[in-house]
Amino acid sequence: LELSDISGYAELSPSVVVSGSDWGNLVLWEGGLVKCEVRRAGGAPCHPGGVGAMAVDGDRLLTAGADGCVRAWDVAALELAEPGEDGAPLELEPRLDVALGAGRLSSISRGPDGRLLVVGAGGLHTLDLAGGRAARVLAFHEGAVADVDTSPAAHVAVTAGADGSVRLWDVAVRAQLAAAHFGVGAASVAWAPSAADASARLVVVGFDDGSLRVLQACADSLRLVAATKPHGRRLTHVAWSDDGRVLATASLDETVFFFHVVASSSGGGDGADAAAPPALRPLGFFRLGAAPTAAAWARDGSVLVLADAAGGLAAYTP
Repeated sequence: LELSDISGYAELSPSVVVSGSDWGNLVLWEGGLVKCEVRRAGGAPCHPGGVGAMAVDGDRLLTAGADGCVRAWDVAALELAEPGEDGAPLELEPRLDVALGAGRLSSISRGPDGRLLVVGAGGLHTLDLAGGRAARVLAFHEGAVADVDTSPAAHVAVTAGADGSVRLWDVAVRAQLAAAHFGVGAASVAWAPSAADASARLVVVGFDDGSLRVLQACADSLRLVAATKPHGRRLTHVAWSDDGRVLATASLDETVFFFHVVASSSGGGDGADAAAPPALRPLGFFRLGAAPTAAAWARDGSVLVLADAAGGLAAYTP
C-alpha cells in the first residue's frame, strides 16, 4: 500500500475504521493495521483524484471526492470486506452516486435541521439521498480567492479565484450577482476607473497562463468582450492608471506590459449594453530583473512603480 495523506475517515464499528487516499480508493483498518483496500469494479478508484470527506449515515458510508461526486457504500459489506488473492483490493460498487458539479468536495455532514450538507464544487449543497438529487443553496469559490476589487460606482465587488471563476458580489446584501467560469485559474483582477469606462462596468482579469480577459458586468452575468495573452506565466498584477488612459500587467515571466485604453466610438448593442467598452491597444513591454511582487501607479499616471522578489524597486514609463 502506498503512503498517502488522509483527508477523511470514519468509524464503522469499534474495531473497523475506513479512510480515504490520495489515489481515490478506500482503505479499511482493523486493530491499527491495514485490513483491505476497496476500489470499484474494473479497477476504477472510488473517487478519481482522491477522497475528500466521509461520514457514516445509518447503514451507509457517504464519501465525497475530488471528482465532485457523493457516493453511498454499504457499511455491512465494508465491515466484512477481505482482500482478494495476493492482497488485491476488494471491488465494490456504491449503492448511490450523485454528481454535484466540477470541483473537489471537502465536507459532508448533517445540519441541525437533519439535512445532509456538502461543501465544495463551488458551493454549499443539500443532498437528498432518497431521490438521489442535490441542490446548491449557496455559491462561492472552490479554493483560494486570488484577488478582489470594488466597483467605483456601486456597492459591488469582483473576485478572482484559483478555481477559474470570476464572481460579482453585492456587498450590501452579501449575495452573489453573477459568475463566469474559465478553464484556468484567475490570479488578479482590477475594476476600470470611471475615467476609462463611464459605465463603471468594465473589469480586467489576469490568469495563471498569462492571459488577460476583459469582462463587462451586466445585470446577471459577466460578458467576455476581449481576450489577449501578453505573458507566458501567471499574470499576477493588473493596474489601471488613475486617469484611465493606460493599463499595466505584470507577470511571473518577469515582464510588464502596457496597453493604451481607447474609448469606443460606436454602440455595442441594445439597452443597457448600448455603450461598447473601450479597447486595449498594446504599447510595449519591459523585461524585469525578477518576478514582480507589487505594482502602483503615480497619481499623475506618468510612471508605474514595481517592487520585485529580489528586493528591487523600479519605475517604468509607458
